[in-house]
Amino acid sequence: MSHDLSKLDPSKIDPTKYPAAVPPPGVVPNLVNPVSRAHATIIFNAVFTAFMLVFVVMRMYTKAFVVKQFGWDDFCCAMGTMLAVAYVGFIIFVFDQGLGAHQWDTPIAVFLNNNTFRILQTIYDIHGVTVTFAKLSILLLYFRLFKVYRTLRVMIHIGIWSTILLHGIATITAMALCTKPTALEYVKCAGTTTTVALVTSAGNAASDVYILAIPIMAVWRLHMDIKRKIGVMAVFSAGLLACGAGIAGLVVRVLQQKHLDDITWWLSPLMICTVLELHIGLIVSCLPILPRLVKQVQSSSSYASWRSWVQSTRSDSSISSGSEKKSNSMDSEKE
Repeated sequence: MSHDLSKLDPSKIDPTKYPAAVPPPGVVPNLVNPVSRAHATIIFNAVFTAFMLVFVVMRMYTKAFVVKQFGWDDFCCAMGTMLAVAYVGFIIFVFDQGLGAHQWDTPIAVFLNNNTFRILQTIYDIHGVTVTFAKLSILLLYFRLFKVYRTLRVMIHIGIWSTILLHGIATITAMALCTKPTALEYVKCAGTTTTVALVTSAGNAASDVYILAIPIMAVWRLHMDIKRKIGVMAVFSAGLLACGAGIAGLVVRVLQQKHLDDITWWLSPLMICTVLELHIGLIVSCLPILPRLVKQVQSSSSYASWRSWVQSTRSDSSISSGSEKKSNSMDSEKE
């Protein structure tokens, strides 16, 4: 059970020594060195963001210097990436401010810090916009690749507009419900916004599966042998990871709905799932373009020189090994 912040007078208590929630029976609050998910959350988000940026940089390099052409899918990918980096930066900030432990192990001073919850509300506000750009980068890429098929064009248009409507309505609703960016107001509207987020998360998970189905249908229409079809589908099947992250996020939101008195603890798995889904979506949008970069590298003189050097090194090593074996054999015969 959390404390009613509106009834607390900060001038009469030390907010750094007063827990933000009543602990369960038999549990003693630990405000000095509590078990916290903050450190792991910060490290995961930083490392996985760097991993995602590698793919985006390779995509942008390929489009700028190999293909030498940019499209709307590239614009959405760039916007989604910038928003995703900002999203992760905000997440790292709020966990660095004291979130991540159980609420009864969190000083109430954390809840009285309006800056922390102003940023937390910003995280929820920009999440929908970030997801929209990430998914549009995939759907617009599909449109460019599969627009010759009428059925797929219709499916892609449905995916685009349903994504915009779903996250647009959810973002506007959340912003309207939490109009005052203070800790007290955030706690008051947390239950309502969590319900909105739960509905949005369910639609988002369904959208992930829908987007994954489009390239699978397209590949089966292509005239190629089964092995090549499986190989092409393997590129798009990375979207299964995004689907898994979306479903995991939905499960976490259901659990969070049952633990609104311990939001500081349940924020960590929720943020990890949302970042996973976002970043995997951006990586998936880059994968179909990277083979062009691989071909460019393989046809370059530098790659040819490196390959020749590796082959000559292996050849010299084999000759040296053979000579050594022959010498050892002759020595054995002499003995």
